[in-house]
Amino acid sequence: MNIETINIEEIENIEDLRAIRIPKRYIRDANNLFEFYEESEFKRRFRFCKESILYGILPKIEEHLMKINNRGLPIPPAIQLLVCLRFYASASFQMVVGDTVLLSQSTVSRIIFRVSALLASLIKEIIQIPTTQERRNENHQLFRVLGYGKGAIGLPGIDGAIDCTHIRLTHTRFHRLDEVYRNRKGYFSLNVQTIVGPRMEFLDIVPEYPGSQRFPCLSRGLSTKLLCSTSIVIACAVLHNLALIFRDELPEGNEDDVYDECDDVPVNPPHWQPGEGFAMRQALIERLFR
Repeated sequence: MNIETINIEEIENIEDLRAIRIPKRYIRDANNLFEFYEESEFKRRFRFCKESILYGILPKIEEHLMKINNRGLPIPPAIQLLVCLRFYASASFQMVVGDTVLLSQSTVSRIIFRVSALLASLIKEIIQIPTTQERRNENHQLFRVLGYGKGAIGLPGIDGAIDCTHIRLTHTRFHRLDEVYRNRKGYFSLNVQTIVGPRMEFLDIVPEYPGSQRFPCLSRGLSTKLLCSTSIVIACAVLHNLALIFRDELPEGNEDDVYDECDDVPVNPPHWQPGEGFAMRQALIERLFR
């Protein structure tokens, strides 16, 4: 059909066809992850049960993740939280995490930074050293019970156990301060100091010293910016305490399942010798508490 044979009716039909808009392709219309996975598979991937996320963690940060309108197809707060938790739990690359929910690497990076900062902001609410004498006495009693066994008489008057660990930093830009973060083992790290209570809860955490749990991203190493890395460390500590509050325990052996999905993750040898540490601890107990 050439242009000379087109009549008025055909022209009107063509105009009608042009007026029909092709439906937009909504890239972010992914599966509902809360419905897609059964409870055990969901917990294996995100380290929390669905109830803990929907009614425990999400309400604490949801308001700050919401947009006032739908411009730009905003990502729902629940999906943003799941993306961040998946990154913590999988020790995988941001691009791989993004592929699972049809998001770009840059979008995943922004989500991790935003959600980690919000979770870290809960530090004063979730991570606290006991301030009342009642709570201190309770911790003293629990630590004394933990100290019994193999001839020991318990550990009296203990408020918390303090230790440090190194969180490896990979591909992190330090802005001329890189050598300050090189530890004595020769790699870059954050020297994280923590105080832990008798229930294995965090009472205090300081992740900012230049200088190594539930979240294998800390074992694999962090390649995020320095500010984001410190937020991630605090966020993981906050989530750990929330898991204890919710009584959301992981099944035994669940910590190792995540590595099946990633490349082989090198396990760093401890910077201390277990035999020496146990001997020094026992000698200290005998000297101070007998």
